[in-house]
Amino acid sequence: VAAHPDRFAALAVLPVADPQAAAKELHRAVEEKGLRGVLIKGNFGGKFFDDPFFFPIFQAASDLDVPVYFHPSFISGEVTSHYFASDQWADVVTGILSSAGYGWHMDVGVQVLRMVASGIFDKLPNLKLISGHWGELVPLFLERLDDEFTPHAGLRKAFSDYYRENVWVTPSGMLTRPQLRFLLDEMGED
Repeated sequence: VAAHPDRFAALAVLPVADPQAAAKELHRAVEEKGLRGVLIKGNFGGKFFDDPFFFPIFQAASDLDVPVYFHPSFISGEVTSHYFASDQWADVVTGILSSAGYGWHMDVGVQVLRMVASGIFDKLPNLKLISGHWGELVPLFLERLDDEFTPHAGLRKAFSDYYRENVWVTPSGMLTRPQLRFLLDEMGED
């Protein structure tokens, strides 16, 4: 990355267990080291990142005008057992369904849903999130969320407005034309 800054950029990884230290480290990573944002995995300590405990991290990202990339991680055993385990298939199938096959995409999609629902974009309108794997299922439901969620959310905008204005979607290695066409229609080229 350092040898080819015109071609590559790096994201910071933070000590999210201590949000004040994480915010300080994000400032150091961006201002001193030239990193371009932060990567956060899954959830932490059984908490999703919409928990007010983590707010200093997102405040720092907003202040620095850098994105937060939510990357999948393994989901809890309880969720895996409830949704993906079965006596009808091998444990490896459960592992695939609960991770790269579907589960961790669902989990990160829920993370982004919760960020919008928390009202964080009303507090930090400059906050930018990156959601990989074509948006971790959320773009498929934007109109549905507008119809069902928005009237009851108490937020300033419709769900899809926050999503289209504050979330950037990447393919993350899932290089498929149907999903690309859908995202271009749903999210626009920008």
